[in-house]
Amino acid sequence: MIRYLSFFIVLSMLPVTVTSQYYTVNVGTFVDASVEDFRSLRSQGFVYGASMEGNLHQVLIAGYQDRATAERVLEDVKKAGYSTAYIQERYPADGRSMTVIQLATLDASKLINWSKYTPAGSLFGISDGRQIKVVTGTYNNPAEARDDLDRIKQLGFRDAFIRQVNSIFLHPLGIFETGIAPQKKPLIPIELDENPPSTANNTNAGPTTYGNPPANTEMTARSGNASARNSVTSNNEAPTVQVPDIRADVKRRSALDLQRVLKVKGTYSGSLDGLYGPGTIAAYEEMVNQNRQLRKYQILGQEWELTSSAASGNLLQQAINNLSTDPSATNVLERYDDPIAKAYRAYNLFQILGPSSEVNTLMNTALKEGFVNVNMAGMPPFDPEATYSYQRIDQLIQHLYYLHAVPNLPYSAPCWLLERHPAETARAQASFVQGGGLLRPNVQDCDPFTRWPEVRTLLAVASDLNGDSERDNAKWGQASSLRARLYLSDEPLSSDMGKVVTSWNERLWQNMNSWAAEDPVHQRIVTALKVSFFQAQVLLEDYYMDQGFEAKEAKPLALATMRTLVGYQLERFTR
Repeated sequence: MIRYLSFFIVLSMLPVTVTSQYYTVNVGTFVDASVEDFRSLRSQGFVYGASMEGNLHQVLIAGYQDRATAERVLEDVKKAGYSTAYIQERYPADGRSMTVIQLATLDASKLINWSKYTPAGSLFGISDGRQIKVVTGTYNNPAEARDDLDRIKQLGFRDAFIRQVNSIFLHPLGIFETGIAPQKKPLIPIELDENPPSTANNTNAGPTTYGNPPANTEMTARSGNASARNSVTSNNEAPTVQVPDIRADVKRRSALDLQRVLKVKGTYSGSLDGLYGPGTIAAYEEMVNQNRQLRKYQILGQEWELTSSAASGNLLQQAINNLSTDPSATNVLERYDDPIAKAYRAYNLFQILGPSSEVNTLMNTALKEGFVNVNMAGMPPFDPEATYSYQRIDQLIQHLYYLHAVPNLPYSAPCWLLERHPAETARAQASFVQGGGLLRPNVQDCDPFTRWPEVRTLLAVASDLNGDSERDNAKWGQASSLRARLYLSDEPLSSDMGKVVTSWNERLWQNMNSWAAEDPVHQRIVTALKVSFFQAQVLLEDYYMDQGFEAKEAKPLALATMRTLVGYQLERFTR
C-alpha cells in the first residue's frame, strides 16, 4: 500500500481559501532514486520525491489546477515508460495555513544551483506548472517570519517576502531534489535556552480527553558501551546501568570544584589539580561519612520518589506501562477510545502478527484523532491526515512518540519502549530536533541517572531548596524528556548550547554563594549541595566519555544533564 504524504507543492497564486482540487502525478515508487534519474520528465513539471522506508522514494510531478492538464501529463509520463503512474488529488480544506518566506522563482525544467539557497534554512517548493518558487520556513506566525526577514535579505535575497501557503501544497526540498545532504544537527534541542517555550497556553492544542472507560474498569551508543546503556529492567523499571568508573587521568573543572569544597571542610589535603585521584576519593568518602548534613540527605535520597508521569495513576497509563509484561493490559487498552490506546493496540498487534490492515487502521485513526486542532508548526514535518502503511516497526514507533508530544495528552512513553527499541527511539527523538519544532514527546524517567545513589542525594538536597512545597510534575516531566534525549545522544551539544549551560552553572553558584553567606544554616545546606553536585557532575562526565565523547564534549553534556536534574528546583537561584 502506497503511503500518501502531507507536504505537496504549493500553487504560486493559490490563496489559502481556494476550494478546488489540486492534482499531482504519481510516477511510482523507486529504490535509491535520484532526481537525475527522472530528468526526461522535467519538461512536464517539478519532479520531487517523498521519502519512504527502506531507501524508497515515491516520485511525483506537481502541480496542476485542473484535471485535464494533469491527465495530459499522465499520458506523457506513461509514454515515457512509467506505465503504473496515476493521478492524485488533494483539497485545500485538508491543509493548514503556513507562514513562509519566498526566496526566488525558478524554471523547474532547468538545473538549479540549490547550494545558493541552503544558507537560508529549511527549503520548500511551491510549484506552478513549470515554475518552482523556493521558500524557507516554516514560521509559527508572520511576526516570527518578520523577525527573520532581515537575515534572509542579508544573505542576498533582496526581494524575499513573507507569504501564507496551504500545507497540502508545500513540499520539503531534501536530498532527492537538491542532491545536498542536510547538515547533521546536534541532538540536544534549543529548549535548553533560558526561557523554554511553553505549550500550556497553546490555543491550538487538542482536547484533554477523548473518552472514558466503562464505570467498572479497573539510542545506538556513540562507541562500544551500547549494551550497557540500553539495558533496562522489566516491569517498567529504569535502566540498570552501573555508576561509571571515574577516570583519574582527566583534569577537569568539576573535580577541582569538589576538591576546593573538601579542602575547606578539612578532608582533602592534596593539591588542587583537578585530577580525581586516590586522595580525592578518600576525602569525598570521609566527607560523606562524617558530615551530618550529607548523611541526612543520603538517607532522604534513598527514599526519593520518582514520578514517571503526571498520569501515572491513570488506568490507561498503567496499562501502557505494563503492556510489555502483563497480557491483561491489552484488555484495558480495548476499553478506551483514546488515540493513545488505539496506537498501543496497533503496536501490540504489529508485534504479534506483523504488518496488517488492522494495524494501519488503528494507527492512522489514532493520528487523525490525536492531532485534531494541534498546531503542527510545533511538530516534525509529517501529516496526521495522511494514510500510512506500517510495514516496519520503526515508523510505527516514531508515530507513537509523535502522539506522546501532543499538548494536553497526559500520557508518557513507557521505559520498556526504550528497552525494546533503543535505536528506533533515538531516531524518533532526533527527528523532533531535526524537524525544528517546539514540541517534544513526554517520556518517563528512563535514564539511569536518577537511580545513582550520588544523584539521589543531590535530588534530596535540591528538593529542600525548592521554593515550591511540592514537586511540579509538569516541569519534572519536561526535564525528564530532555534528560532521556541526552542519555541517548550520539552528538555533542552545539557551542551555543554549551554557552547556555555554562552560563546557567556560573549563575547558580554565584547566587548560591551569596545565599550561603547570609546564615550558617544556609552554608551547611550549600556545602551539601556542592559536594553532591560536583560528585554527580564528575560521574556524568565519565558516563558520556564512556559513550565515546571527548572530555571537552562530555563537560557540557554533563552540565545539561545536571540542569535537567535540579534546574527547576533551583530556579530561584538562577534568575
